[in-house]
Amino acid sequence: SGSNSRYFMVEVDARTATPQDVAQLSMLGVNAMRTWVPAMSETVQTSINREQSAESLASLMMAARRTSFRDVTLATRYGLPMQSIEGLTNDIDWLADLGPDNIVTERYQHRPGLHASQRLIPRTLLPEIDMVDEMEAQMTERLLLAGYELIGLGYFTRTGSVMHRAKDQGQLQRGLMGYMIGAGADTLGFGAGAISSIEDFLFRAPADIDAYMRNSQSSGLAIEAGYCADLATARACFIVERMLC
Repeated sequence: SGSNSRYFMVEVDARTATPQDVAQLSMLGVNAMRTWVPAMSETVQTSINREQSAESLASLMMAARRTSFRDVTLATRYGLPMQSIEGLTNDIDWLADLGPDNIVTERYQHRPGLHASQRLIPRTLLPEIDMVDEMEAQMTERLLLAGYELIGLGYFTRTGSVMHRAKDQGQLQRGLMGYMIGAGADTLGFGAGAISSIEDFLFRAPADIDAYMRNSQSSGLAIEAGYCADLATARACFIVERMLC
């Protein structure tokens, strides 16, 4: 546990996780953490029904720095309902001041047909496309000025970070869960909806928590679906991943 040769990442919810939880995870050998922070504006949080405090996020960051976590990632979104350029840039400046190793930026995709929760969000609350493009440009400029480097696909990392070193050494990999270290290494995912990649095999766990728990208790594997790539597909995946990395 705690090995520097392995990458044990956990995704935590800043609304419910505590500094004590972070300390416990560190004792179990977890050494990387990712937290999703859609926006800090109260207006935006209310519009997407996801409220969280700045204090709770800051306390988790401090707890991670006091323990064995060597890679901390904050993920955010832009183009959200009721979001303004000023509000977004304030959020980005604040997140950068917290000093995470990585900041992941994702464009909000409004697909009410796929996500039931989005059906409550009127399209009139969404910023115009030109405004979203300006948000992306402003955000990128501010993160570069704050000392981050764009790896690709909205992923920014600090000089000297685990991800930055992996990039320089050609050891980045890009999978279904985003950028990670260890090019060519197997990836095991645990939890509802987790995806694992072992050689040319892909496995997915049930996204429904009850189904995940039932599968875990009955078989111990919690696999809902699997796929084996043929040689041509494996080659194509390798080429695309190397281009992205």
